[in-house]
Amino acid sequence: FSKPEKKEFFYLASFGLLSTIGSSLYIYLDTLMVSHYLGESQVGIYGTMYLFGVIVSVPARGMKTISASILAKAYSEGKHHEIKSIYQKSSITLLLVGGFFFVSIYSNMPSMYQYLPSAFEAGAYVVLFIGIGQLFDMLFGVNHEIIAASKYYRYNTYFVFLTAISGIIFNVIFIPIYGITGAALATCLSIVSINLLRLIAVYKLFGILPFTIKTLFGVVIITLFAVIWTWLPKLDNIVLSIAYKGTTFAFLYVTLIYILKLSDDINAIIDKILGIVFRRKS
Repeated sequence: FSKPEKKEFFYLASFGLLSTIGSSLYIYLDTLMVSHYLGESQVGIYGTMYLFGVIVSVPARGMKTISASILAKAYSEGKHHEIKSIYQKSSITLLLVGGFFFVSIYSNMPSMYQYLPSAFEAGAYVVLFIGIGQLFDMLFGVNHEIIAASKYYRYNTYFVFLTAISGIIFNVIFIPIYGITGAALATCLSIVSINLLRLIAVYKLFGILPFTIKTLFGVVIITLFAVIWTWLPKLDNIVLSIAYKGTTFAFLYVTLIYILKLSDDINAIIDKILGIVFRRKS
């Protein structure tokens, strides 16, 4: 390695380590502050309800990992249009997939509470705010990966530490007032904050945005389904209640986004599945 290459490698490794430390602090910040302000008993409730909310983001991890290598290659080859295309496709696809999991989970929480101790009902809004925070993270697409693939990778480290600081401030403000709901609200606001910083950075550095008119349709559809399905009456039988809500929602939601052609990736997967099904029948 030449001297400049060694220097760049050192910077890359150093900022990578700092990002990991900052991310770890950011991830456990809310739990630590709930413990400090409310005690260990509330940590258990918060942690359990937090897991319900964070399930929304599970599908995003694989897609972001795959996108990272593609973006790195596109950036090295100067393919600006490809980066923009991935940015916008990731935004709408992740939003719709996240919306599916969010509505499926949150609309069935009233039934789930029957399986949990009554104290866990205090965490209802934890699921809501954590889920909304994860949806926002998915809405902004692969903004972190775009910055990480570029020469501006240091920005991600700065953003993580700024978000950790804002998270501390939000938690100090909201936990004493709203308890574990305040911790979830603080986490949600922190997620929105870091994504806004990344959004601005990507726009300033590359002149691209993840949103299109399809994004608006996606947000409206998810909002309507979330409101309607949350207020649908539940059946006395918990299993049947979850089944009828889940199946009707899945069918109507997937059908609607397929007809509207909001995501090329989702439509391609559905077309492939339908092709396999109809070939077997014939």
